[in-house]
Amino acid sequence: MAIHNVVQNFQVRASGELGIVGTERAPLQGYLSFVGTANHIGVIDNTHVDGYVKSYLTTPFIFPIGDNNKYRPAAISTATINSPASAAYYNVSANTATTTSLKGGIEPILPTGGPFSTTSIGTGVQMVDSVEYWDINGATAAKITLTWNVTSDISTITANDLARLTILGWSGTQWVRIASTFDNTSLLGGSSTVSSGSITTDLNVVPDLYSVYTLGALSSPDLMISLDQPLFSPVVAQSSFIPVTVANIGIGSSTGLISVVVQIPTETLFGTFAVDNNGWSCSTSGVTATCTLSNPIVNGTNITFRVPFIPTANQVENSLIIPSAVVSGGGELMANAGNNTSNVIITPIVKSANLMPNFTFSNTIFTVDMTKSVVININEVGNASTNETVVEVFVPYSAGFTYAFNPAQTSVTVVGLEIVNNPNWTLTIKPAGLLLSSNTIIPLNKRSRIAITVTANTAGAMSNLIANITPNGGGETNRFNNFATLVQYIQK
Repeated sequence: MAIHNVVQNFQVRASGELGIVGTERAPLQGYLSFVGTANHIGVIDNTHVDGYVKSYLTTPFIFPIGDNNKYRPAAISTATINSPASAAYYNVSANTATTTSLKGGIEPILPTGGPFSTTSIGTGVQMVDSVEYWDINGATAAKITLTWNVTSDISTITANDLARLTILGWSGTQWVRIASTFDNTSLLGGSSTVSSGSITTDLNVVPDLYSVYTLGALSSPDLMISLDQPLFSPVVAQSSFIPVTVANIGIGSSTGLISVVVQIPTETLFGTFAVDNNGWSCSTSGVTATCTLSNPIVNGTNITFRVPFIPTANQVENSLIIPSAVVSGGGELMANAGNNTSNVIITPIVKSANLMPNFTFSNTIFTVDMTKSVVININEVGNASTNETVVEVFVPYSAGFTYAFNPAQTSVTVVGLEIVNNPNWTLTIKPAGLLLSSNTIIPLNKRSRIAITVTANTAGAMSNLIANITPNGGGETNRFNNFATLVQYIQK
């Protein structure tokens, strides 16, 4: 049946009754066709086409299609008289691909090639809509639009982040991402929200390229950058290294190129970058270094690289401020960019012992009841050993986590096998945390290492593991780098 050059009002019938128009889905497809300047109005849940609709229009066309009393249109930007486009909506899981028939009973698996497993996904896809799909066909490249309402459960699929929504196509073996953007003004009217809206491919797509189409969510890596102190105090005219760590605390691995831009102070020089810098490739211009990584960072892991710098004579005994390091790319959404910047203050030269804490850890993403070991490094980074004055390190409790210390422990596996100095330290349990004290001398440019265990207790908790050296312990006079913090997160 074809409609030529007129506007079909689906709420006006010869019988005066509203209803759903049925076209055959199988064994052969039947179509309600729109030709010339034909169009339609009055399409809602109880007045639409349950089955296939065909468009011969060269102008944009909305397919008035639905299934199981649910109107869920798709749209296409163009077709031709010689190369029409057709579409049908299936209000069932692609995992079964069997819907009800208007004539009664159950249709066979449709279309050919089904079912279409929602667990077979391509790169960058996190989740697939499991309640619906569209069969869209045609040989003319065009932009494709899909729609959703509250029953599509887009809020769950995207974790309420509409920027993660995408159109997916079944390639024959898996669901793959088709570059697409949600429409500010929805095909259904009003603004697109997680409850109702539409999304359109960014570029023209030949509909026949994919067996069926549905909605899905993109992976959402969350890249967090942190700068650490050099292991030893920088010396004028000698190269030191700033450790730069990029962690992925999001959902799914990063995709594409990751870029980090690090700025160093005026009068500071860059040293020679390592050829093998954990996969990072760096170049410099003036006081700016740009480092890139093409390898993915798996969620829950991190990659550290080193930025070499050389203090100059004018910076002796002055604090050296690394003003900014910024990470970008990797498929990260703008909504996750709040932790993409870091800085650090480094003291180049000191005149006495200078104690600085930092951490050795594998990663800081936990699940509930998981226990991991972390090593607190108490580094002598000055130009003298500590004296026999007691050094105190305070580790405050943090919400959602429990800390423990074993005074007999001499080694622990973190990144590799780590030798630690727990027998040199005495534990005092305070109401607010653990106080660790030692009067064992820490030699010049050496360190004492304290192993603690961290146990995750509360799902969703995010807090800091803090190591705070009490000022003036061990004969040091520099108290500006006595504090280290490590972000910890427990997955929900």
